[in-house]
Amino acid sequence: MELVIFRKPDWFDIASKYTVSVDGKRKGILSFSKPLKLNLEEDSQKLSFKFDWLTSNDIDLKSYLDRGKINVRLGLNPMFSISTTVCFVGLLLWYLTDFMWFKFVIFPPFIIVFYYLTLGRNNFFDVKIFE
Repeated sequence: MELVIFRKPDWFDIASKYTVSVDGKRKGILSFSKPLKLNLEEDSQKLSFKFDWLTSNDIDLKSYLDRGKINVRLGLNPMFSISTTVCFVGLLLWYLTDFMWFKFVIFPPFIIVFYYLTLGRNNFFDVKIFE
């Protein structure tokens, strides 16, 4: 069975490399704009991704065994991306305008970013399997 993994072009982590693991064993490194192709054994069960301390949920490969090729698109969780963007824009506007209201605008997205970097570290990635 062939596994092809693509990365979505997220600018937050453009220089980072992700570790790809199958059944808990490291199988490769996924870089930006270079798909990773792996040949898997038929008894492969779980696929996961890791970046520093941030991980993905385990993807069960048993339900995709009948396909000859599995395509996976990997990106960041959209809530993390949106919240990080709102924090950056809010901080920039607060700095440029010195309007204190922006301080209160960036607080909720900052809590969401903090959540994904700490307690929600197992939901950091957005993994889509397509044909």
